[in-house]
Amino acid sequence: EDCSVSTEIVIDNNNGKNCSSSSSSSSSVQLQADARDDDSVCSVQTERYSSDVEEREDAPIIHAASPLPTEETEEGERRDLFVRQKGISNHRASKKNNTENKANSIAKDAESASGQVHEDIDCKQWRGRMVGLFLPPHVDQAFDAVAKPSHSRRVDPSLFQRGSGQDGDLSFLGSGQWNPWYREMPVLKGCNNKGASLEWENDMSIFSVEKSEKEKEGSISLDIYLFNQNDAVDAKAIKIHMVRNPSEEISKTCQRIQISLEKKVGNATERKRSKKKCGQEGVSLVPLLLEQQDKSDVHLAEDKEALATDLILETLTMNLCSLRSDLTHLSPKLADGELEGYKPIGYTENSTIADAIHRAKRHSGRHVLSIPINIEAKTVWVPLMLDSCPPTITSVSTFGSFQHTHIFERTPIVVNCTCLYATHVRISWFVDGNEVCPDSSWYAPTASDIGKRVAVVLVPMRPGHDGWGCAEAYEFQRFVEPLPEMPVMSLREGWKVQRRCNDDDGASNLRVVTYNILADQNASRDVEKQNESERIYSHCELKHIIKWRRHALIVHELLDYQPDIICLQEVDADVFRDLLHPVMNVMGYQGYYSQKGVGVGDGVREGCALFWALDVFENVRVPDMQTHTFREMIEAFSCEERMHKNQWKSLRDMSDLLQKHDHLRHVLFNKLGHVLQTVVLTKRCDGEQVVVGNTHLFYHPHASHIRCLKMLMACRQLEIQHMENQFCPIILCGDFNSHPDSGVMKLLLNRYLDSGNGRTWKHLCTYEWEEGAAGNLHHDVEAIDLEFPPSFPKFASGYNDEECPEFTHLIEAFVCTLDYILVTENFADNMSSAPTPTLDSVKKYIAMPNENFPSDHISLACDLSWR
Repeated sequence: EDCSVSTEIVIDNNNGKNCSSSSSSSSSVQLQADARDDDSVCSVQTERYSSDVEEREDAPIIHAASPLPTEETEEGERRDLFVRQKGISNHRASKKNNTENKANSIAKDAESASGQVHEDIDCKQWRGRMVGLFLPPHVDQAFDAVAKPSHSRRVDPSLFQRGSGQDGDLSFLGSGQWNPWYREMPVLKGCNNKGASLEWENDMSIFSVEKSEKEKEGSISLDIYLFNQNDAVDAKAIKIHMVRNPSEEISKTCQRIQISLEKKVGNATERKRSKKKCGQEGVSLVPLLLEQQDKSDVHLAEDKEALATDLILETLTMNLCSLRSDLTHLSPKLADGELEGYKPIGYTENSTIADAIHRAKRHSGRHVLSIPINIEAKTVWVPLMLDSCPPTITSVSTFGSFQHTHIFERTPIVVNCTCLYATHVRISWFVDGNEVCPDSSWYAPTASDIGKRVAVVLVPMRPGHDGWGCAEAYEFQRFVEPLPEMPVMSLREGWKVQRRCNDDDGASNLRVVTYNILADQNASRDVEKQNESERIYSHCELKHIIKWRRHALIVHELLDYQPDIICLQEVDADVFRDLLHPVMNVMGYQGYYSQKGVGVGDGVREGCALFWALDVFENVRVPDMQTHTFREMIEAFSCEERMHKNQWKSLRDMSDLLQKHDHLRHVLFNKLGHVLQTVVLTKRCDGEQVVVGNTHLFYHPHASHIRCLKMLMACRQLEIQHMENQFCPIILCGDFNSHPDSGVMKLLLNRYLDSGNGRTWKHLCTYEWEEGAAGNLHHDVEAIDLEFPPSFPKFASGYNDEECPEFTHLIEAFVCTLDYILVTENFADNMSSAPTPTLDSVKKYIAMPNENFPSDHISLACDLSWR
């Protein structure tokens, strides 16, 4: 008996036929009366409007007031009830016209009887949606601003359609296709989300019936999307974001929302005036929390039988062409904050905003927060449909950002995202608005995409929620580019054909690639030098040296070789995180990164990376992806007990040398942070194993003795893993910063380095990390012999003497071969190596990197036959 009855009647003069907007006009009348006294009309509102879009033949002409009772389909999806005008007789339309005239007359009589003039306020003018999220402590409260691309690259998801379907087909965005980028704000449709029964792991556990600890420890993010549909042409959309404490009283939260809304849509001074007036009259403007009534509690029109043929189940098509006209019919009937079809929920002064969000998350689309605000000295109730903990994208990233990265044909681009309350994110790729890849985290543009723009649409989902209203879209700023001429790859056309896993006699083939890809930390540091004469890469234009371009070309080259093992040096931490790891992962590789450095504050942000193909090798556990610092190896191999258990006499001599040479020990322990990566790989086909090592040695020209000592320790570590894994073969790759006749290569290939090798030990007593840093150098220390014991397997180069590259590193002031692929005797037979360019062929480019060479090193590639 305490409820009221609300009716909305819409009359169209087009008799259900298609017509132009100029001839379309409708009238509507809203009646509201107390349920206990049908003769007492509280308010009457009348309006006439013209549609500004062409009506579709199948578009609903008459809509029942929204929100309407809903019906459950067989699949459990909730669909709104719409009423078509088609089939309604002329006498029914005439009856509605009479009803409108009668309503106007009753309104005038009521106003005259009360002695007051009723002041019309368009209750449908403002409405919107409030998204409430429980944010766990580990999620940044400002994730939408700090963890996603800039708004200049974020676009309206409705701009994209799927495949070759009909224009405006947005079904992949969810059943309703609502998103904050629409200027209009449709009423939130609910999904059949039985939230109370969902007990997902991790962040999904928040959907348990009982409040989780995450709700208590974290915060609540509130996003309010408000739409003013009073003027369909100049519709105004507003977004308000705030973060609240879960324990905050709901009255305080609503007060904050009221203030924010009035600042956005009204005049704050009017709010103060209205407060005073309301206080004098004893009127309370308390926000209302409403819940949709059950279907059995909502009464339809008495003429159910006549209307039965006109009731249909269909979903909204929220596209930019039809949405504006639909919204006029979908506006909720609002009186003193209450909505037709909804009942108030009582809450106490101690009720918190968390209570409201927690309650709303059990039944999506069934709750409304009705908030009174003052606009132009008039009180307007704004209904905000509560959407509690929908699938939410918390971060979106790609290499170089959507603004900077270069996109090349046949080169994969990957988009990464993280989510809350979602189990899957569907990522669809579009080129110039046409879908080219329906559900994939990566896409490799084709030659036909050159000159076109790429975009992605992301839809987070979970069981029971199809992502409705949660889609986000991002567009890359740069157009797809053709690949530049790459001379190294032109020499290796035969290395880009589809590979066979096994040769004719059954012996397995392995393809190994090593590549120093030039860390951006080093290249950008050089570019920033003011004095051009001090710059190493002064020959290279800035647009060709930036990592957004160089590293994309490096990825293309690596993948074109289809290698089984990839060893990389000078890898920036962010390049590995945002480019190499995501791309190699989706292309079927596993790998890890090891950063150089001696401490957090040393400023080093580059290191080594190692990848292997998962169609050839088994997965490797993270603990077995080992990173060894040379400082740790010195300490381990200097242990007296360890030295007595092996035949590595040179390690004992090295330990004695470091005891006498304080500065050398200081440099090795505290200044040099180089690492050795080692991993034991197991072949899927036959279980054979191989130890793979990857390293990058110190570069200084006066530090040959340091490189030799480091390589001695690296080989000892490789031997340990070689012996622990049934004496399996070894592959060692890297940038050794050593020429073919250096002490390092003599040690590796000849297994012995004489203490009398002057080029190696020349600076043993004079090398200083910084001038004067060594203090009193110990000139009495002597060089030592370095030798591998018989237990250590023999190494051979993947490039024999005839194939040895003329250079692998080229800058204006220095040309040399510094990079190597070494293998033990198990692979020594029937090796083949990829061709390398001659120095004369590269002279026209002056030096590397440049437009056609993305690094100052060239890659090396070898095919190994497993004996």
